[in-house]
Amino acid sequence: MQAYAAAGVPMRILIVCPDTALGRKLTPLLEGYGVCDRVTDTKAALQLFAAALSDQPYGLVAVDCRLPGMDGFAALGMLREQEGAAENLLQRSTVCLLSADDDQVLRYELRYGPDQGVYCLTDPLNLDALEIIAKISRSRCSF
Repeated sequence: MQAYAAAGVPMRILIVCPDTALGRKLTPLLEGYGVCDRVTDTKAALQLFAAALSDQPYGLVAVDCRLPGMDGFAALGMLREQEGAAENLLQRSTVCLLSADDDQVLRYELRYGPDQGVYCLTDPLNLDALEIIAKISRSRCSF
């Protein structure tokens, strides 16, 4: 499996966010760092993520934790399970959880422990921090 970043293939980015002002902000910002796919629900995100694992995995997944049907923290657990089941995966995706609730972030970290490659941003969203996370993702994107 080759390193996509070194081969000149742009990083893939998955944005999981309901159609809100936040989603409209994220896409143009992150398009500067790779090719973006945007979905509004967890089911579609999990399907795209699973399909990408066998070809060119997502380097960055930005997940709004306020999703219909399943919150972003549960979605993260399912994404990590899919990665664990994938064959020949060289590196897990960087995940950026977007949450309005600091306590929710703390509860996640207490339950699952630290997860290298997972960043949590809370409201108000710091777009500069998100760009730094995108740069980190692109630099470690060696799928």
